[in-house]
Amino acid sequence: MAVKIDNAVGARPQSGLSTAGVVYEHLTEGTVTRYTAFFLDSDLERVGPIRSSRFVDRDLVQQFDALFAHVGASPPVMRDLRSSPAADVDQFFYDETRPYYRVSSRPAPFNMYASLPALREVGARRHPDRREIQGFRFYDAEPELGPVTQITVPAGSRGPFQAEYEFDPATRRWRRSLGGALDIDAATGEALAVENVIVQWVPARVTQFDEDHLGNKSVWIGTTGEGPVAVFRDGERLDGTWRRPSETDVTEFLNPDGSPLELRPGRTWVHLLSGSATVESQ
Repeated sequence: MAVKIDNAVGARPQSGLSTAGVVYEHLTEGTVTRYTAFFLDSDLERVGPIRSSRFVDRDLVQQFDALFAHVGASPPVMRDLRSSPAADVDQFFYDETRPYYRVSSRPAPFNMYASLPALREVGARRHPDRREIQGFRFYDAEPELGPVTQITVPAGSRGPFQAEYEFDPATRRWRRSLGGALDIDAATGEALAVENVIVQWVPARVTQFDEDHLGNKSVWIGTTGEGPVAVFRDGERLDGTWRRPSETDVTEFLNPDGSPLELRPGRTWVHLLSGSATVESQ
């Protein structure tokens, strides 16, 4: 189940991200980021807040053959999504009682949530045909701990959308902060922590399409092809290449010699960066 989750300051803290197997973070407009979160085994009754789709989602959700939950999109993005094989479970198909619902404790547009079991139920009826996929590659033998203790994405002066990770050798997880504060999951009250942080450099361009009433333009982000990648796991930084031949292929991560760059079993956060954006690690 793929869910489009907001990352505006007013949307924080979000609910359910700590149970996502993979989270992709990408730019929407300006420096604002948004999440596409993939839930494999979570059965939470509240995830969100859920917002609108972007161009990048059409290919991302096909990677894992996921049902895709979101709240509409701009007309060009919607046309692009619905002309693709992506398994769309748009909130606009339903009323605001099930599987999507609004909460009274937050103002719109930061108050739309959904139940994962209900999303799977309605999604399976709308998209009954699924295909078998192969996920990311994970190692069997645990390596020695590396020297990296901190990651900053993107590098540079701190802003509200800059992510920082601190490595905990005891759990071998990266604890996440956002804009200088711990990134808390409202479902647990605890900071997000993941086994793998991936920084994937991808092609991107600003389109001519208006994304909102302010005139901000949609951003196209490519996740097929290949490019540089930095994988952080077990206190190590491993630089290599990502490769994904088509939208139905799962991304591979490769060492410089072409061998598989395997992840630590657990949860993974992927930052999609473009242009001159960099990551700082120490």
